[in-house]
Amino acid sequence: MIEEALSQYANVSKKFYPIIIVLAIVIAVVALQQATKTEISTDYHGFYYPDTPGMTEVRILESEFMGVDTIDILIEADSVLARDVLEEEVLDMTAEIVDAVSIVPGVFSVSSVLDLGKTREEIMCISPTEIAKYVNTERQYSLITVALDSAEVPDRAQLVQTFQKTVAKVDKAKGTEVTVAGMLTFFMPGKKR
Repeated sequence: MIEEALSQYANVSKKFYPIIIVLAIVIAVVALQQATKTEISTDYHGFYYPDTPGMTEVRILESEFMGVDTIDILIEADSVLARDVLEEEVLDMTAEIVDAVSIVPGVFSVSSVLDLGKTREEIMCISPTEIAKYVNTERQYSLITVALDSAEVPDRAQLVQTFQKTVAKVDKAKGTEVTVAGMLTFFMPGKKR
């Protein structure tokens, strides 16, 4: 049965081989056209080693604060010293940072945990979903998100340096670290922590 089917296929192939070749070429051309329209999405993180400057902050931002695509200022409280980002000193520092970066040219808006309240008690009265936009569940990290008006920011590398210098001038609360992070800083050549 199988031999008969293969024999019949061979006979048809001998008679109509030019048509089969043309059909194969047409299928290959159509497949090529479809392949050129295919978009391949790659995760750019795969091109960078985990210890590349900025990668730690980017991974924290993506894991703790989903969907952030602006310049971010990440505040980290030292868990060894049993600090958290809702302590009064840290909230005061956050307010100073917000005030300092709000006046940088090109800044459209600044949002932080202070949008929810000025004290731990006020903030903790808000729903956990709202708090999670700015503070992770362990309260070790807090996020200040700075939205930019791209029309007013021709040189983004210079803007990032301005943010870094501005944040560096703010007095840090004991046991905290402040990092300017986000996509703009990640792709900046020669960034140093």
